[in-house]
Amino acid sequence: MLVRRVVAPFLQANCYVVAPRREGVALVVDPGAGAAPVVARVLDELGLTVGAVLATHGHADHVWDAAAVAGDAPVYVAAPDLYRMAD
Repeated sequence: MLVRRVVAPFLQANCYVVAPRREGVALVVDPGAGAAPVVARVLDELGLTVGAVLATHGHADHVWDAAAVAGDAPVYVAAPDLYRMAD
């Protein structure tokens, strides 16, 4: 199991890249503000692509770069915080 912590540059929130191994598909957890370029570098270094993005909750410091990181991959967020994704 591969787990790499990335600190988003704005608000210093932790983001994680999780994968069963190098060179495969990863789950990106909580990509906060400014995390997208850092996550892209980590994915490239490890030969990974994004399979999905998971937000542990809907606060901006955990979802700000979710769309940028996900691309065409799904973004999952808990039902109680879905209203935060409307805007």
